[in-house]
Amino acid sequence: MLEDVIVEFILKSETLKRIHRSGWQIAGVHVADYESVAAHSWGSSLIALLISKHIARLGGEINTDCVLMMSLLHDISEAELSDIPKRATDLGGAEMKAGKMKAESEAFRELLEPLRSLLSIKHDQMGEGTSLEEKVVRAADLLDMLFHVIALERAGADPNLLDEFFVNSEQLISELGIELANSLFVRLEEMHNQNIKRQSE
Repeated sequence: MLEDVIVEFILKSETLKRIHRSGWQIAGVHVADYESVAAHSWGSSLIALLISKHIARLGGEINTDCVLMMSLLHDISEAELSDIPKRATDLGGAEMKAGKMKAESEAFRELLEPLRSLLSIKHDQMGEGTSLEEKVVRAADLLDMLFHVIALERAGADPNLLDEFFVNSEQLISELGIELANSLFVRLEEMHNQNIKRQSE
């Protein structure tokens, strides 16, 4: 029965509320400020919704339902795999990255297979492709991380510890070609740089 499938899926997804995003731990953020994968998915989805509605308001052809579904599900595989740090895949090279992608794809398929009749989405539609919807999801994913940086800095975190998040994201966001995403990045970077300057005074 569909009810049983949904109950099982949601209970499995509950794991994401308890899994911390590893990047903040590696950066030296205080344990009280760690962010869960579920919190990140919510933030990304909110940003994706706003960007999508803005594009639609300007006359762009975009499927907001698709954007929201991709954004909400883009990290669902971490309910099985946990959050694998970017630094680990960088150090592991091409083989590590390929292995991570394969594992995520398999976990995604296994988790969503019981809901195939209800949802129509594939792992390769998770914000890494070329469609406008995928680009919006990818931009929102990166921007949520930067919004969290600013929130941490406002709560007292050392902005110098968090500079790498902006350095690593600038080109990635720019290449997506989403005007509002670029504007948001510029604004957040300005706030970050002001926090660094204030820290040094």
